[in-house]
Amino acid sequence: MARAGRPAAAAALRTGRRPGARPGDRVLPRRLAPEHPFPAAASDAVAAFAFVYEHAAEFGIDPARLAVGGDSSGGNLAAVVAHAAARGELPRPAFSLLLTPATDALGTSESHRQFGSGFRLDRDEWAWYRDQYVRDPARYRDPRASVLYDDSLDGLPPTFVATCGFDLLRDEGEAYAARLAAAGVPVVHRRHEGQLHGFANRVGIDPDARAAMVHAAGVLRAALALSRGPRE
Repeated sequence: MARAGRPAAAAALRTGRRPGARPGDRVLPRRLAPEHPFPAAASDAVAAFAFVYEHAAEFGIDPARLAVGGDSSGGNLAAVVAHAAARGELPRPAFSLLLTPATDALGTSESHRQFGSGFRLDRDEWAWYRDQYVRDPARYRDPRASVLYDDSLDGLPPTFVATCGFDLLRDEGEAYAARLAAAGVPVVHRRHEGQLHGFANRVGIDPDARAAMVHAAGVLRAALALSRGPRE
């Protein structure tokens, strides 16, 4: 799982001050590996969404327009929340925004072979992060670690998946988007051909990465506007 990944609700909820946080933003902390291995982060992400939903009035947000999103391992956790909601464990998010999501802990795709070295996130680095979190290889296919292997996709929210052309996680993100589409889940996929993994962290130095983030923000804005429904 990539170091850059982190879960985020569309409401940008924060309970403490962090670098880059704005006045009024809040951070809901989660337990980190290796001190807290799988499924701690997945459980915390689900609990955080449930907490925010239940306390929406205190946060000044509309719970019917609460989305989940994240990049890399954060995309994984956002998807885990959406899948938990689809199983009826918590209210369903209005939308999922997944940027270069980690969806398959096995790491056997062709893009892992093609881009395993020299493309920012190397396979050895990825495997180290994965192994700090999911210590038992027998659990790699657990849907809370690899949403790609969830047997049931019914009830998932509309989803946006962004992948990068030169990213070892490219194929698993695209395989996940294809599975959603085949299951009838409203999904939009966008491959940013010239980008490496973690473009969300390069918006200040890479105009194309910034354009990719502006596009994702536009998708999210439109999705939440549509979730509001027709005006009376």
